[in-house]
Amino acid sequence: MWDWLFHQVDVVLGLLTPEQWDALRNTITAVGGLIALFIGVSTYRRNVKLKREEQARLVYATLNSVKYVEEGVAIHLHASGIPHSFRGITLETKRNQFSKLDDELTTTPILIANLVVHNGSKELIGVSNLQLVNLDRSFIYPVRGIVPFVSPESYMTIEVMTPRSSEETSLRLGATIAFSDASGQWWRRHLTQPVRAIHADPGNEMAVAALDKPSGRILLRRWARKVKGQPEIP
Repeated sequence: MWDWLFHQVDVVLGLLTPEQWDALRNTITAVGGLIALFIGVSTYRRNVKLKREEQARLVYATLNSVKYVEEGVAIHLHASGIPHSFRGITLETKRNQFSKLDDELTTTPILIANLVVHNGSKELIGVSNLQLVNLDRSFIYPVRGIVPFVSPESYMTIEVMTPRSSEETSLRLGATIAFSDASGQWWRRHLTQPVRAIHADPGNEMAVAALDKPSGRILLRRWARKVKGQPEIP
């Protein structure tokens, strides 16, 4: 069988003129070069993806502390120097005669959570979107703490405030974070789960919905997530 096969190859090659043989050899060389180029590009892209994921694994959010505040209590939002983010809360401003800071009086019971985003990588990370998680109800509070960036091997703290019922005085809470790496790729780490890549969405960067009109592709992604029972904005 092999003798017959080699004979057929010799016959075919014998029918080729030197010019045809050169053309065939050049074609084989070109195809081989394209295959090598494809393998090289694929390997490079895979290595870049692995490098990004390796850096993203070093980013996570933690719940540092929780404070339960009753109705009518005075709080000073800027006294600690930590940025605040809140939604669904009404505060009544009252001039404090003995202090340079105005008193912000709570009109309903609230909880104040101190969240920390840790960047253990050697790369700058961009916008980070931190949210508070109610572990008892598997519920993510809608308020978002937006951190514009976190330097390499450092951390940033933000406080988020959200309404609570008067009966809620002790909750099991955690943190979830969506963030963009130095290349603009978005990632999410929910509680202590592994980090995973997510689609970029304008709503990731803002405390409420995007102010500009989302593109059709973004709207389609949001609809697909809604059908799956997931939050429309990652």
